[in-house]
Amino acid sequence: MKKIFTVLILTILILTCICFAGCGSKASEPEETGPEIIKFGKYIQTSTDIAIDIEWIVLEKDGNKALILSRYILDTMKYDDSSSIYANSYIREWLNDTFYNAAFTEEEKSKILTTSVDNSVASTGAESNPYATVNTEDKIFLLSQKEATEYFPTENERKASGTVKAKQRGLYEYLGYSSWWLRSPHSERASYARIINYAGRNDTSKPVSESTQAGARPACWVEL
Repeated sequence: MKKIFTVLILTILILTCICFAGCGSKASEPEETGPEIIKFGKYIQTSTDIAIDIEWIVLEKDGNKALILSRYILDTMKYDDSSSIYANSYIREWLNDTFYNAAFTEEEKSKILTTSVDNSVASTGAESNPYATVNTEDKIFLLSQKEATEYFPTENERKASGTVKAKQRGLYEYLGYSSWWLRSPHSERASYARIINYAGRNDTSKPVSESTQAGARPACWVEL
């Protein structure tokens, strides 16, 4: 009887040690961290007409500069009336005029760098593309097909939600996510541009005149 009791005590002690060891090992593991988020500028994003801080995902850093992309789809709109050529598109004009002047103070504007935006065939993710255009000099721009794929390798990472205001303006939503425009034209359809769809797929496109099927996630290089 005494021997059985001793064995039982030893078993309890061993199990207790294993439990503590396992817990300690788990606690020492580094926690997974998401992308770095910063706040910069203000834009109307809720049901009110009050502009609130824009949250941005930091995609890349280069010294005291950073490439940032809006965390949410900030607005819904057409890419253009009929053409997928980014240099002449309505959405490019909107980004660098309407959005730029609405979202940033003069001090914030001074921190936004002018970027030589790559609009080459390679940027569109196709071997050939007759609708690729000249590079543009922009303060604010959309990501290209190539950039979206490189910065967000998985479909889950590419998923994005629209703001309340964007959805009130008609942005289509499915299972909490919406599509967002890329600056890259479709390689075979003159009036289609590439999008990341609500499921995070990067191989889809929409007619450029669709104003509610996709929205804008502005990107820019800024001084930190």
